[in-house]
Order: sequence, then C-alpha cells, then structure tokens
Amino acid sequence: MQHPDTTTTAPQFRVIWTSLDQMNNSHAAASLHVRLDREGIMMTTYFAWRWLDAYCPEVIRQALADQKMHQGPMSWIAKLAMDVANILELRTAQHVFSPSVYGLELNAPAFNYTNRCGQLYVDYSELVPGVISLASRILASWLQFPLTGVLRV
Repeated sequence: MQHPDTTTTAPQFRVIWTSLDQMNNSHAAASLHVRLDREGIMMTTYFAWRWLDAYCPEVIRQALADQKMHQGPMSWIAKLAMDVANILELRTAQHVFSPSVYGLELNAPAFNYTNRCGQLYVDYSELVPGVISLASRILASWLQFPLTGVLRV
C-alpha cells in the first residue's frame, strides 16, 4: 500500500480516470447492446404477430375470393385456406391438418380439428371469418405461437 504523499501515488490518479472512462464506455456499450437486444425482440415479436394476424388473414381472404373466380396458382397458405373452407362447408366432424401436406418441414404435430358445435355457414360472408379463425389457429399451433405470456401487438 502506498502513502498518499508519495510521488508514485500521483500518476495513479491518471490511471483511475482512464480506467473510469473505459468502464463508462464499456457500460455504455453494454447498455446499448441490451437496448438493441430488447428492440430486436420487440421487432421480431411484432413482425411474427403481424404476419399471423394481418398478412395471413389477407392471403386467406384473397385465396377464397380467387377460388370463386378460379384464378392463379395457390400458395401453401391459400391451399390451407381452401382445405379449411371445404371442411367448414361440409361440416366435417373431425379432420387432421398436417404441415407436411402443405410442403412444410416443421416436425410439428398435426392439428386435430373437431367440429363440436356443428356451425353451419349459410353464406360466403359467414364462411370467411370462420376460415380465417380456424386457419390462424392451425398456423399458430404448427408454428408454436405462444398462447399466453407474449403480448400481441
């Protein structure tokens, strides 16, 4: 331990301030890193939910509209929408939706649909929301969207 009056003590103060600046810079970099990580998590979460809650329903609506006019090739989401629409229109009691049928290699369990209430879709305007709802539940199941604990934005 050095005495505060020795000549070797004075230069240590320079080291202290330099070290303190380095620690402050390191702390600032760590804080920025944490902030960027959090922003990355928020953006990823936002885009994932936006895909499921906005993009997919629009693809489904468009697929159902195109199907009525027999237009264009279908994406895997559109094919799922067509299958869901057929299941709902026919009031099928049970059906298994497997991701591999739609070309997805997810190693995800199949979605087991059971028509418990026997909903009857009288016209197209009733069918579309039903198809969107069931198809979204299927996608959320296959892609392991959390049911609780993560805010939907």
